[in-house]
Amino acid sequence: MVGWNVRGMNKKEKQKAILDVCKENKVGFGALFETKVKHEKIHEVFENNFHNWDYFSSPITSGRILVFWQAKFVKVDILLEEPQLVHCKIKVCGQQKVFFATVVYGSNSMGERKKLWDKLASIGQLNNPWIIFGDFNAMFSFQDRNGGRQILAKDIADAQDWLALGQVEEFKCSGAHYTWSNKHEVGDRIFSKLDRVFTNDYWLESFPKTEACFKWDCVSDHSYCSGGGLNKMVQKIFRVKHVLKRFNREEVGDVVLDYKLAKEDFSKPQEALAFNPTDYSLHQVVSQV
Repeated sequence: MVGWNVRGMNKKEKQKAILDVCKENKVGFGALFETKVKHEKIHEVFENNFHNWDYFSSPITSGRILVFWQAKFVKVDILLEEPQLVHCKIKVCGQQKVFFATVVYGSNSMGERKKLWDKLASIGQLNNPWIIFGDFNAMFSFQDRNGGRQILAKDIADAQDWLALGQVEEFKCSGAHYTWSNKHEVGDRIFSKLDRVFTNDYWLESFPKTEACFKWDCVSDHSYCSGGGLNKMVQKIFRVKHVLKRFNREEVGDVVLDYKLAKEDFSKPQEALAFNPTDYSLHQVVSQV
C-alpha cells in the first residue's frame, strides 16, 4: 500500500519513477495526490504505462486524487468520493476479510478543510478494519512545522476536534517525521508534517504486524508512505521472479542497480535533513546533490 503526493505525473519519467516505487514496495493498492492529470486523460496514461493496473478517477477528484490497484490481487469498491477524499472497501483476493481505506488530499484552505473533517466524521464508527492516509495539508500539533510561521492553536483546532471523535488514532510510522519541504535555501527552508496515517482498533486487532514508513524519493517535495505486513500470502504474491532479475543482470546489465544507487545518493541527504532540519552542513550537502 502506498500514498504519495507526486506533484504532477504528466511526464513519462515521473510515471516510471512511481512504478519503480510500487515494485520496490510490492504495492497492490495505493493513492496518488495532486497528479495534475485531468480525468479524461487518466485512461491514456494507464493504457500506455500502467499495464495490469486498475484505477479510479472522476470529474470530482480530477487532478487531485487517483486511486489505483492490481485487480489480480485486490478487489476495490468505491463507496464515497469527494474533492478531498475517496472512501472504499477492499478485499484481498483469496481472503475472506475486508477492510476499508479512506485516502485524503486536504485543501490548502482551512475553511475548505472543515468540509473534510465533517465528511470524515459522517462516515461514523466502522466495525471493520479501517485505515485513513494521505496528504491532509493540515497541522495536528505544535511540533508539525520547523521553520516559517509559528503554529497557533487555531491552526490545529479543527484537526484535533476531529480526532477527539475517536473514530481512529494516528498510526505510529517509522521514517521521516517531516514529510514535506519547500526546498528553499538555508535559512528559508521549511519542513512540515502534512502526510499521516490513521487506523481504528479493528485494524490493529486484525493486522497487528502492519507497519508504515515515510520515505523520500527524488520525484516530489513530499515523502511517500509505504505500508506492509497485511498477510504473508500477499507478500509472496508480490515477489518478483528471480529468473527475471537474473536475465536483467546478465542480458541487459545492472541498470536497475545503477539507478537505485543514484537515487539513494539523492534521497539519503534529503532524509537526513528531514531528521535534522537545523543542521547547516546537511543543507550544504542537499544543495550540492
